[in-house]
Amino acid sequence: MVTTLGPYTVADLLRMREETDDRLELIDGEVFVVPSPDVDHRGISVRLVHHFFLQVELRGIGRVFHAPMDLRFTELRDVQLDLIVVLAADGATLVRPRIEGVPTLVVEIVSPSSRVHDRQRKRALYADVGVPEYLLVEPLSRSVTSLSEPSGGDYRAETVSNEGDTFRSATIPGLEIAVADLFPPSLGSG
Repeated sequence: MVTTLGPYTVADLLRMREETDDRLELIDGEVFVVPSPDVDHRGISVRLVHHFFLQVELRGIGRVFHAPMDLRFTELRDVQLDLIVVLAADGATLVRPRIEGVPTLVVEIVSPSSRVHDRQRKRALYADVGVPEYLLVEPLSRSVTSLSEPSGGDYRAETVSNEGDTFRSATIPGLEIAVADLFPPSLGSG
């Protein structure tokens, strides 16, 4: 994870994005280069979108957005997530081509190179702005960690659902996903 010291603003970030194919995020005025997703990451992403679409959009309770999608909190905070859920009753708004404000739930698929960024920096960011639920999908352990009840820059509640478990959202009533359904079978090396 490469960082560029700032402080930078969203305007700086947008200029930088025009000059590179790298995925860039802005957290508290600091620019981070985010690794591109691999095949397993993309397979998990497709499964996440499928389950969330069925249980959120088709029920008419909100919208589901998937990567690459910018989420802007302030002029010093603009990130790209794997999945964003905005319930109809919440305050985030779609301001094409991004979402502004605080969504109901955000999801990151954790890779070895993004572990610190997702588990520390983004955890602190999402808790600080009041994102009600933050999910970390862990391909290596085949688990889902749900962080909820943001308070004082961190989350007070943490629940881990493993491959044999069913994940139940802390913020979206009725949203349940069998964790095993999120992980594609290995393609092998042949």
